[in-house]
Amino acid sequence: MTWYLSNNISIKNIVKKRAVDQMIRRFFQSVFTTQTILSESSIKIGNIMKKIYLMFFAGLVSFACQKSAIDKKEEGIIRYKETIVINDVPRSTLTFFDVSDSRCPEGAQCIVAGNAAVDLLLEGVSTEGRISKKIKMCLGDCSAFLADTVNEKFAGNDYQFILKSVTPVPKNDTEQVKTDYTMVLEIKNN
Repeated sequence: MTWYLSNNISIKNIVKKRAVDQMIRRFFQSVFTTQTILSESSIKIGNIMKKIYLMFFAGLVSFACQKSAIDKKEEGIIRYKETIVINDVPRSTLTFFDVSDSRCPEGAQCIVAGNAAVDLLLEGVSTEGRISKKIKMCLGDCSAFLADTVNEKFAGNDYQFILKSVTPVPKNDTEQVKTDYTMVLEIKNN
């Protein structure tokens, strides 16, 4: 049987609240060795708890607002000459800088399959100041020096870039314009 005071406040809830208050008071007594900090006349436990909750909430909000991960674009699609942010602190960007496409056009019979090579430009800030680095990646019949996956350390972070596709695929009767190109690039922050 539960006894109720006015406004449907149960005695059980009041006892629980007092027990929690006592546990908090004991915790702070063990953390702070001086009794003057905990005395009712100098600082109330409730005020200390409010400050702790406020600091915890502020830390949680600042952590949630901090964007240090990679800017995941729609399915990793990046357009020709487009720049994306890959890290906020320190700020690093990646630009789809150039493309060369020698793949066999659709519907044609070719002796060699060809390849699509993309140039990426990494720009950022490090302890030495502003830095930039070019990376070349390739899909298709590529030389031993070009690959579709590159591991790169840049501006204090380790990245893995995986080139998934380059579109459009050449057509037999159409000349490709570089501004029409997009690539699907998976970026992992290791």
